[in-house]
Amino acid sequence: MFQRSLGFILVVVLLTCGYSIQAKPIELMLAEKYSADIKLSDYLVSEKYDGVRAYWDGQAFWTRQGNPINPPVSFVANFPNMPLDGELWLGHNQFADLMSIIHDATDPRWQQVKFMVFDLPNLPIEFSARYLKMLELAQQLPSNSSIKIVEQFDVGTHQQLQTLLNQYVNNGAEGLMLHKKSALYRGKRSDDLIKVKKFTDAEAKIIEYIAGKGQFSGLVGALLVEDLLTGKQFKIGSGLSKAQRANPPAIGSIITYKFTGLTKNELPRFPVFLRVRSEGY
Repeated sequence: MFQRSLGFILVVVLLTCGYSIQAKPIELMLAEKYSADIKLSDYLVSEKYDGVRAYWDGQAFWTRQGNPINPPVSFVANFPNMPLDGELWLGHNQFADLMSIIHDATDPRWQQVKFMVFDLPNLPIEFSARYLKMLELAQQLPSNSSIKIVEQFDVGTHQQLQTLLNQYVNNGAEGLMLHKKSALYRGKRSDDLIKVKKFTDAEAKIIEYIAGKGQFSGLVGALLVEDLLTGKQFKIGSGLSKAQRANPPAIGSIITYKFTGLTKNELPRFPVFLRVRSEGY
């Protein structure tokens, strides 16, 4: 904890002096994709929030990539001096607004942001026990705290899980998360944590703009992108607003897109633009 706090002070000093900082990714628990082969009774279920993954080290906030997040002092006034893993969240379908807020500690909209906590990384006990500790923490916080503990619950069958997924998505959620009850916190990708979504998402780099035709004449009709994982190039024409077509994300920007399966050529089927990934998040 002392080292992390010291690191935060060093970051501030170096930035003030004009030095560039090479962020070091934080080893957080990462999710595998859902499969109906898993034993559902081994897991607790929660909502998947469309926010920004954030790590509170007991003294300061950090992104998954290890870059500092500097909220107003009032936002963290009653935070505990223990590590918390969660998502900064503004509300359903408000990711773009959230990104504009968290870069500015003076933005009054910070009052609307919540830190949705779903794990206690430093407790060497099973997740079901860590969840009980999170509930105990909630009892100690004032009612106006920025911290909200993510509700965890059991689901009986995979069919019920899919029904629940549809309900949550229809209400604006990004999907569901499954946390293995017996799992210790491990800072890597494993089936201790599983994401359940109605679509698959991935990241790609914008290579080129494709000119629009018809109603999009004079605007960007599609983005030629290169998938960061496979290196394959393809076009994304759906999901862009008219404003984004008139002023598209810069060439070289990293975007998140969603798709439903792969074509026979192993390209994303029906790719849809979701958002631009901000640097360091």
